Amino acid sequence: MLEVELTSELLISMNAGMQDKKKIINNFYREWEEVYPTQDTDIKWFSDTIAELKHTFLNDGLEQSEFRRPPMFYTLFCVVFHRLFGMPGVQRLSTRKKFTLADRDG
Repeated sequence: MLEVELTSELLISMNAGMQDKKKIINNFYREWEEVYPTQDTDIKWFSDTIAELKHTFLNDGLEQSEFRRPPMFYTLFCVVFHRLFGMPGVQRLSTRKKFTLADRDG
Protein backbone atom coordinates (compact mmCIF):
# COMPACT_ATOMS: atom_id res chain seq x y z
CA MET A 1 0.00 0.00 0.00
CA LEU A 2 2.90 2.36 0.64
CA GLU A 3 3.97 2.09 -3.01
CA VAL A 4 0.49 3.16 -4.14
CA GLU A 5 0.54 6.12 -1.79
CA LEU A 6 4.01 7.18 -2.94
CA THR A 7 2.99 6.86 -6.58
CA SER A 8 -0.05 9.04 -5.88
CA GLU A 9 2.15 11.63 -4.21
CA LEU A 10 4.51 11.64 -7.19
CA LEU A 11 1.65 12.07 -9.68
CA ILE A 12 0.25 14.92 -7.61
CA SER A 13 3.65 16.63 -7.53
CA MET A 14 3.84 16.35 -11.32
CA ASN A 15 0.55 18.25 -11.61
CA ALA A 16 0.64 20.67 -8.70
CA GLY A 17 4.22 20.80 -7.44
CA MET A 18 5.53 19.37 -4.20
CA GLN A 19 2.76 19.06 -1.61
CA ASP A 20 2.04 18.08 1.98
CA LYS A 21 0.38 14.72 1.37
CA LYS A 22 -1.78 14.78 4.48
CA LYS A 23 -3.47 17.98 3.38
CA ILE A 24 -3.85 17.39 -0.35
CA ILE A 25 -3.96 13.71 -1.36
CA ASN A 26 -7.66 13.19 -0.60
CA ASN A 27 -8.55 16.32 -2.58
CA PHE A 28 -6.82 14.94 -5.66
CA TYR A 29 -8.42 11.53 -5.23
CA ARG A 30 -11.84 13.21 -5.25
CA GLU A 31 -10.93 15.48 -8.17
CA TRP A 32 -9.57 12.65 -10.33
CA GLU A 33 -12.08 9.99 -9.31
CA GLU A 34 -14.11 10.21 -12.51
CA VAL A 35 -11.92 12.16 -14.93
CA TYR A 36 -8.13 12.26 -14.90
CA PRO A 37 -7.45 14.85 -17.62
CA THR A 38 -3.66 14.51 -17.76
CA GLN A 39 -3.50 10.73 -17.49
CA ASP A 40 -1.79 10.01 -20.82
CA THR A 41 0.84 12.71 -20.35
CA ASP A 42 1.39 11.72 -16.73
CA ILE A 43 1.95 8.07 -17.65
CA LYS A 44 4.60 9.06 -20.20
CA TRP A 45 6.32 11.62 -17.99
CA PHE A 46 6.25 9.30 -14.95
CA SER A 47 7.73 6.46 -17.02
CA ASP A 48 10.38 8.75 -18.51
CA THR A 49 11.38 10.02 -15.06
CA ILE A 50 11.63 6.50 -13.62
CA ALA A 51 13.64 5.40 -16.67
CA GLU A 52 16.06 8.29 -16.13
CA LEU A 53 16.48 7.31 -12.49
CA LYS A 54 17.12 3.68 -13.45
CA HIS A 55 19.63 4.72 -16.09
CA THR A 56 21.45 7.14 -13.78
CA PHE A 57 21.67 4.75 -10.82
CA LEU A 58 22.29 1.59 -12.86
CA ASN A 59 25.74 0.95 -11.43
CA ASP A 60 25.39 2.66 -8.07
CA GLY A 61 22.22 0.86 -6.99
CA LEU A 62 19.47 3.23 -5.98
CA GLU A 63 18.11 0.62 -3.59
CA GLN A 64 21.42 0.70 -1.68
CA SER A 65 21.44 4.49 -1.30
CA GLU A 66 19.69 6.92 1.02
CA PHE A 67 17.18 7.45 -1.79
CA ARG A 68 15.59 4.09 -0.98
CA ARG A 69 13.66 5.88 1.78
CA PRO A 70 10.31 7.22 0.47
CA PRO A 71 10.82 10.88 1.52
CA MET A 72 14.26 10.94 -0.10
CA PHE A 73 13.01 9.17 -3.22
CA TYR A 74 10.12 11.66 -3.46
CA THR A 75 12.62 14.53 -3.47
CA LEU A 76 14.92 12.83 -5.98
CA PHE A 77 12.01 12.03 -8.29
CA CYS A 78 10.82 15.65 -8.14
CA VAL A 79 14.29 17.01 -8.93
CA VAL A 80 14.70 14.69 -11.94
CA PHE A 81 11.14 15.39 -13.09
CA HIS A 82 11.77 19.13 -12.82
CA ARG A 83 14.92 18.83 -14.94
CA LEU A 84 13.09 16.84 -17.60
CA PHE A 85 9.67 18.50 -17.69
CA GLY A 86 9.46 21.36 -15.21
CA MET A 87 7.75 21.22 -11.82
CA PRO A 88 4.55 23.28 -11.63
CA GLY A 89 5.00 26.44 -9.61
CA VAL A 90 8.80 26.33 -9.70
CA GLN A 91 10.71 28.77 -11.87
CA ARG A 92 13.29 27.13 -14.10
CA LEU A 93 16.66 28.70 -14.69
CA SER A 94 17.38 26.44 -17.66
CA THR A 95 15.42 24.80 -20.42
CA ARG A 96 13.93 21.34 -20.07
CA LYS A 97 16.52 18.80 -21.06
CA LYS A 98 17.54 15.21 -20.73
CA PHE A 99 20.50 14.21 -18.63
CA THR A 100 23.81 13.76 -20.40
CA LEU A 101 26.51 11.24 -19.56
CA ALA A 102 28.49 14.05 -17.94
CA ASP A 103 25.47 14.94 -15.78
CA ARG A 104 25.18 11.36 -14.60
CA ASP A 105 28.88 11.01 -13.85
CA GLY A 106 29.07 14.34 -11.98
